Amino acid sequence: MDCLVSVIVPVHNTVEYLPRCIDSIRNQSLKDIEIILVENQSNDGSAALCDEYMSFDSRVKVLHLPVANASIARNAGLDIASAPYVGFVDSDDYIDYNMYEELFDVIKCHDVDIVYSNFQTEYLDGRIDGCDKNSGQIYIRSSLDVLRDMMWDKLNCSSCTKLFKRTVFSEYKFPENNIYEDRIAMHMWILQCKQVAWVDKVFYHYVERSSSLCHLITPLNRYHYFMAEFSRIEFIEKHLLFEGEELL
Repeated sequence: MDCLVSVIVPVHNTVEYLPRCIDSIRNQSLKDIEIILVENQSNDGSAALCDEYMSFDSRVKVLHLPVANASIARNAGLDIASAPYVGFVDSDDYIDYNMYEELFDVIKCHDVDIVYSNFQTEYLDGRIDGCDKNSGQIYIRSSLDVLRDMMWDKLNCSSCTKLFKRTVFSEYKFPENNIYEDRIAMHMWILQCKQVAWVDKVFYHYVERSSSLCHLITPLNRYHYFMAEFSRIEFIEKHLLFEGEELL
């Protein structure tokens, strides 16, 4: 049977967390999936671990890239994805066993291009943060409302909490010159949609690590974040998302 969902996982030096991540995808209640592990210049044993999973699970594909870049890894995964729907998981995070079955059912039932869910942040000291109601309800929202919430940061722009029709990426993929790629790209994909579905439930577990690339405070990271925010401001102005006092 052809797979329904391709799950793309960029892998770079996360061998400590990688088994939990991969197993959470392999053990999904939706079995008709392919798992694309895109290893990019790891030096901690992650590359060999990816190959090991491929050796005993036929659903696992592995790419080894000669460059360490999450966006390039995601785009490479998109290039070989065979399923009509695509999801993303970061290699130090993990997901609930029913995430893709529930998101797939919603995206098919309501014929939308993107469905998103909630997430919770888990810290290494055991603390857990989650601010959503988690009612389990399904909401069909206009792309304009979703974009407004995203620009106010009321809604996360992570690609990992979402399931996409693969055609969403036909014209615009992940930008490869900025480490905050989701903040630059997500609104472009939402803009293509008339409606977006929201499942008010936590499926994604984001593991907060101080060593994560996007959390390092360096002059280069600050520059990347500034450029991501600047692109969002340009988008707001171009598409007239806000008016009057909302712009203040």
